[in-house]
Amino acid sequence: MTYDELERLNNLNKEIKNEKFIELALDAMRRKTDRTLIWGYTCERESFHVYLKDMTIHKVIYGHDEQPMEYPINSVHDVIPNKRAYPEASDYEFCKFIRNLDVRIPFTTYNKEREPKQYYGQIL
Repeated sequence: MTYDELERLNNLNKEIKNEKFIELALDAMRRKTDRTLIWGYTCERESFHVYLKDMTIHKVIYGHDEQPMEYPINSVHDVIPNKRAYPEASDYEFCKFIRNLDVRIPFTTYNKEREPKQYYGQIL
């Protein structure tokens, strides 16, 4: 996501609300390409990676010396790290969908030096 997209994201109003989060998220994303959706970290300083692969949304959490473990996604709150997300390493389209559900993502400071990648965190 670009810095301008982050600014637009922070100014969105609530537009939709529904309980079928995964189905709605996939429908909302125009780009169906495999990629990182949200990358951040937890209060325990573990990496928190939500990504799209083969039309499935995955969430993995892992520490520095740990293998990534996948966790279930049942609601919008399951894809939000409990500490911070890296805005430049998160997908604008996916984050916009979350903001439209009136859920805030706790972003850290924007890092203009980060190189664009398909995946920022580890995948299974």
